[in-house]
Amino acid sequence: MKEKELYEPAKKAIIKWFNNEYSAINKSKRVGMIKAWISANKIPREFKRNVSDDTLLIFSKEKDRPDIVGTVYINNTCDIFTAEVKNREIKVKDIYQLKRYAELLKAKHAFLISPEPLPEEIRRVIKRNPSITSYSAGHHVMHIPRFDVEKQRITEIEAEITNIEIRSG
Repeated sequence: MKEKELYEPAKKAIIKWFNNEYSAINKSKRVGMIKAWISANKIPREFKRNVSDDTLLIFSKEKDRPDIVGTVYINNTCDIFTAEVKNREIKVKDIYQLKRYAELLKAKHAFLISPEPLPEEIRRVIKRNPSITSYSAGHHVMHIPRFDVEKQRITEIEAEITNIEIRSG
């Protein structure tokens, strides 16, 4: 399956994850409206109002964008999320690519999604160096879920391997 073909199902799976799993993990947090866009080719106009002009300039000059961007209201606060989708095994460079996008967007949630399981070598690197998956001075931890293509849902959130709670603020 081509990477582009995974964008829409992954976007829907992220929305489902916020509505179901995130709400179950964070019972004190109320999830409200969620909007998500495929942004690999262009940052959507409706999303741009959530991002600084400097960030938009960087994305336009470098022609390099995250695959998915979105907003989610949690306890009446608008949080930005971003996702990078791969149709193959995750590599360390993919983690740093997502980390860059999350930092630029000031995203509270960042997802690195693949239908392949996280390779054991990368799992060990993350466990020994948990800062690899954190960003915004350690205030946020990226989610590295496996995407079940058949069920069209996110499974196996890998942030748990670092023994760090999935934090959102």
